Amino acid sequence: MQSVKAILFDADGVLQRVPGTRDVRIADLVGNERIKDFMDDVWAAEEPCLSGNRKFEEEIGALLKRWNANSNVLEFFKAWHSIESDENMMNIVKDLRENYVVCLATNQELNRAAHMSKALKYESLFHHSFYSCELGVAKPSAVYFSRIIAQLGLSGSEVIFIDDNQANVDGAKSIGLHAELYHLDEGAEKLIEILRSYGVATA
Repeated sequence: MQSVKAILFDADGVLQRVPGTRDVRIADLVGNERIKDFMDDVWAAEEPCLSGNRKFEEEIGALLKRWNANSNVLEFFKAWHSIESDENMMNIVKDLRENYVVCLATNQELNRAAHMSKALKYESLFHHSFYSCELGVAKPSAVYFSRIIAQLGLSGSEVIFIDDNQANVDGAKSIGLHAELYHLDEGAEKLIEILRSYGVATA
């Protein structure tokens, strides 16, 4: 087995979490009794935006109008961008980047990707950030992972991918990447254990 040179991390559920206050804030925009149906529409509107095929702000603008929401796109995004990065995960990433190429590999639409890059300072934390909206394809497509390893100039066996979604893990494995299922609720020690099983040492 070739030695690992790069580690790819999913974002939501692995490095960061969405606080419960996000949906509370969004519920204020459309009413608590309608929040579930509204969020279902939000996820549907977001899907084509993950690969950059549509603009999420336009989709949300139309959605808010259709729902007669007491809000505008700017207010929605203030709530939508509620994200908390996990301190323990951030420390692991900082340790790893001393000896490995550490990358973000996440499905995001352009606005949230920009927020994560700038506000959460991921642009300075990771060597590379592979946002689906910029790659033009989303996980779990094998094409997503193929484009990443092509940009890195590495073989799949030199890369580990960490994600909390089994379909994404399977997509990475399908083209030869090492891939493991992990959720940040399992704790930092679990992640360290996974990495060590591939010979990856952390501080």
